[in-house]
Amino acid sequence: MDKAAEAIDNIMSKNTNSPYPGLSDKMTRAELSQKLKSAVAQGQTELLNSLFCFMMVNEYTPEQINQELDYIRANNPALHDSLIRWSEEPKGKKKLKIAGKAAFIGVVIHYNNGSFVAAIKAIEQFNAFGDAPHEFTEAVDELEIGSWLGLLNHELENQVPLKTMMRQLEALRLKHIWSKDLALFAIPVTTAFFREQASEKLLDGDFIGTYRDLEQALRLPEEDKSDTYQAYADCIVRQVNDPLFHSRASKADLEKLNAKMEYLHDVDFWTPELDIGRFHLKGMMGEF
Repeated sequence: MDKAAEAIDNIMSKNTNSPYPGLSDKMTRAELSQKLKSAVAQGQTELLNSLFCFMMVNEYTPEQINQELDYIRANNPALHDSLIRWSEEPKGKKKLKIAGKAAFIGVVIHYNNGSFVAAIKAIEQFNAFGDAPHEFTEAVDELEIGSWLGLLNHELENQVPLKTMMRQLEALRLKHIWSKDLALFAIPVTTAFFREQASEKLLDGDFIGTYRDLEQALRLPEEDKSDTYQAYADCIVRQVNDPLFHSRASKADLEKLNAKMEYLHDVDFWTPELDIGRFHLKGMMGEF
């Protein structure tokens, strides 16, 4: 570029009508990265906002934007707060059709900080704008799955009621926010929920309801079914020893209970209590 052209370019870059004042439209990726490093080192938040605006307008990819965000996180993460505020403000961005792309920045920052609730809210904002290209939508879809997994794992660790988590999982499935990882997460949560429901029903002496819940749990492909087998065994033993069952059980009832015992025997799960229970059941069936 000759001196005259450079002078004109400098004047144009300082035009207050520019969406990124002080920056040239002809700035290369290498020049942008260098300016960003300088802004990060000096804590220049306004320049940082302009640089990201430049990236949005000039169709930088999600991967390229992530690289610059990674640099900020590694070198001056305190700058994230001002960048989030900028990303959340739609003023001026809707006209440029970059509001969704800007919201993407907030999604990434919140996700990488482990702030999953904030990430999900930023995703809602991203979706509401609806002006981001397909590649940004794909990236946000992955972050949405990751954010929900992070939040649900946090809730599980903090013993949020299983009923609440089941409602969340069902809502996600109905919204088509689903993946293999979410499905795998849902399996042990769902079996634990059925065991919890079964335990409450067993306390009330509802054997039919208890078996129904536990059998739903057993149909799920849980890797370790031992807790569910144990709950099933506890229900069998409780029923065998129930005086009301003794007085009212028909031959068909006894045969059904015997089949449940045989099922546990077939899956190689047995306890001393089941041995005693089987002895009593055989006696009730007249096999001794």
